[in-house]
Amino acid sequence: MSRFHGALREARKARKPPTAAPSLPCAPPDQAVEAREERLRLARALASLPEAYREALILREYEGLRYAEVGQVLGGSETWARVTCFRARRMLKEAYLRLEGG
Repeated sequence: MSRFHGALREARKARKPPTAAPSLPCAPPDQAVEAREERLRLARALASLPEAYREALILREYEGLRYAEVGQVLGGSETWARVTCFRARRMLKEAYLRLEGG
């Protein structure tokens, strides 16, 4: 599993957008620093997305809304929400990898 997918999975489990706040208080210092850096990189990548993509992705992945609900909230159809979330994930991954240096 890539670091991007791992960081996204951890943020999803927390059901909130990623922040730089540590979530592993008992982890060894090097692991805690690495996890913090990954969360910060993910938060920066998310912040770099255009607003419509960022909102759709947050509603779907972090708030747990269904695609139909995302479409309703943002004034689009379920299909629009699916396409927007797909594109947002792709853009998020590209931004994350750019920030990672790869």
